[in-house]
Amino acid sequence: MSTVNSTSGAENVAIDLGQIQFDRSITSGAAPLAADLEEGAIALNLVDRKIFTKDHEGNVITLGRDYTADIAAAQANAIAQANTYTDSQINGLKGGTLAADLDTLLKIGQRLETAESNIAQAQQDTSNLTKADVGLGNVENYGISDSVVEQNSTQYASSMAAYTAHQRAVDAEAAAIAYADAVKSDILGGAPPAALDTLQELAAALTDNDSDIAAITSSLATKASITQLNDGLDTKVDKTSISDSITSNSSTNVASSNAILLALTDAKAYADAGLALKVDKSAISSAIDSVSETNVASSKAVNDARLQAISHANGLVADLAANLDYGRSF
Repeated sequence: MSTVNSTSGAENVAIDLGQIQFDRSITSGAAPLAADLEEGAIALNLVDRKIFTKDHEGNVITLGRDYTADIAAAQANAIAQANTYTDSQINGLKGGTLAADLDTLLKIGQRLETAESNIAQAQQDTSNLTKADVGLGNVENYGISDSVVEQNSTQYASSMAAYTAHQRAVDAEAAAIAYADAVKSDILGGAPPAALDTLQELAAALTDNDSDIAAITSSLATKASITQLNDGLDTKVDKTSISDSITSNSSTNVASSNAILLALTDAKAYADAGLALKVDKSAISSAIDSVSETNVASSKAVNDARLQAISHANGLVADLAANLDYGRSF
């Protein structure tokens, strides 16, 4: 419950306005009509978890946006671009179509290891070995090249060529990872904490906070709009019913604080005048409904008038709180 206290002197006027509630619906897909909303007023669909308002052009609009599809599309695009970039780098390293037994760095390395092993074996004892003994009868005596882009079937790749090809592959992998990280950072709006730097972790965090989001939504649904509150006040309280008069005998007007102050001032003036003129004590009246201009109001009369004004104000406020409209269903 919302309670507003208005303090005047030692007295409090308590206003119990209940809980503020917005226009709301529990029907999936339901949306408020423009005719049912004032500009800037809030309406909720509690099932769809959507917030509606009316803009300055009279259109009902939905606040907020679901970025799930955008994130999925950006992720797919980032993966496709990374794959395309990686493929282009690999094709660049290959320098074209390679033989099936030499189309990967692993196969080239294995071929080089075999050749180096054969060479080392031949170098152990060359004095008594013939070409046929070491298998050179079936091995072409080709040159060794450091190039990683040549397509020469009569030339061997050196260890430098293998190393260069390996380094290019490592650089291509690093570039692909850096590009993917940059795209991910753009999607996530910068560098998030480690616990939230993947889409899976973000989804898990949102799922964990479903109850908090539901609690906030439920709390918002209990609040009335400013427009509704002002409308209720305008229909329940007549501002002209608060009077500064100290001579009115109306049973519907509420005496203002200024009227009470004037009454106290006049009462004191009458008392002082009466004492100065040695007025008979019978001229001092405790009545609060008297309109006499000769009687002097007693302090009891002034206090009774003050209490009656406060009681009347409390009654009006209670009627106001009891009759306020706390949101509608659409």
